[in-house]
Amino acid sequence: MRIFPFLTALLLVCCTTGEAPPADVPARIDLLVGARAVRFLGPSTAPTSSVHGRLLAWEFHATSGTEAHGTIADPRRIEAEGVDDAELYAPTGVVTLDLPASSGEIVVRFAGGAEIGRALVDPSAVHSDDELIDLSRDFVGRPRRLAGDATARVSFLVVPEGYTEAELPAFHDHARRLIAGLAKTDGYDHFFHGISVWMQDVKSHDSGITDPEHGVVKNTAFGVSFGKGALRRAISPAADVQDASFAAMTAIARRVRADATIVLVNVREHAGMRVGQSVFVSNSDTSVLTIGHELGHLLFGLADEYTEHAGPCEIPLDRPRPNVADSLDALPWKDLLTTHELPTTSTTPGTVGAFEGAKACEHGLWRPQLDCKMRSLGVPFCKVCRRALETFFRDRGVVAR
Repeated sequence: MRIFPFLTALLLVCCTTGEAPPADVPARIDLLVGARAVRFLGPSTAPTSSVHGRLLAWEFHATSGTEAHGTIADPRRIEAEGVDDAELYAPTGVVTLDLPASSGEIVVRFAGGAEIGRALVDPSAVHSDDELIDLSRDFVGRPRRLAGDATARVSFLVVPEGYTEAELPAFHDHARRLIAGLAKTDGYDHFFHGISVWMQDVKSHDSGITDPEHGVVKNTAFGVSFGKGALRRAISPAADVQDASFAAMTAIARRVRADATIVLVNVREHAGMRVGQSVFVSNSDTSVLTIGHELGHLLFGLADEYTEHAGPCEIPLDRPRPNVADSLDALPWKDLLTTHELPTTSTTPGTVGAFEGAKACEHGLWRPQLDCKMRSLGVPFCKVCRRALETFFRDRGVVAR
């Protein structure tokens, strides 16, 4: 297991303000997980997080005497092309869980028992995100709406990485171009009227990002770095990451109720990855294609379908995926099959079957169609992935146009 050496961020519990719920109704809270501290901010309205990947254990000791415990997926896990997402971790991440509606103390540990942090919890307390935002001196002004309106059911936040204060106007142009491209992307285009996009200025001391293979070190807001070797495209926070910036970004995302935070990185080389509720994407010619793919992971729970990139092949799957199966007898898309040939070798366009190869595995995993955006960036979503996309927006009350 590889844990980046910079994991010294806060473990924060983020919530909105409000009255304490009745004693028999659970209090829902958000945990922004770092490494060695815990901080409580208030209740949450987000869905509870699923449990998969590396697990963390939590215990809650209420002042009323109630005890509760459980497990949560480590939200710092990284998903990127060719990367085993159970082995790389970012500085912070957010999970949501239900606790007894009482004040008390929450303790979070690694599954092996080592404590990450603890904090006092009071669901009835009034809290503000301003203290988190003020932790970072890199944030400039407040978030501004880039697209959509107050009626939108889905929200994105776009922030810059590796843009100096003088380069922020360029970031504005790059962000507008990225969002305009996403709005025209197949699948997203029919639902973009239901999306609100916010933009938050964040200044970096240096332009660009760290490149360890070429001995380049940059001082940037989020300490993002290129990966090494076959993982070069897996841009991720580097060893000199500033924890305060991640805490502030999470606070801004909560303020605008962002379903996803898009970190636009000031480099022209193709790169992209998902970290928890954030997507990192370079300002390259392929950025629009990349963001559509990466949001497929974050919003729709889709798995990668390619096999050609470096990375471990894991069978069975760590959890069910809408578009990848590890058994021909348990295809999640059985109702969409258009052929009885399983596994499928047909090259007829539109065929939905079970094509071998996905998630860096040439054999033993199956995908629904010959090609898809989760396999090749320049093609549309397959029928199965398109259904996952449509289900996400329908569940949010966004009707296709």
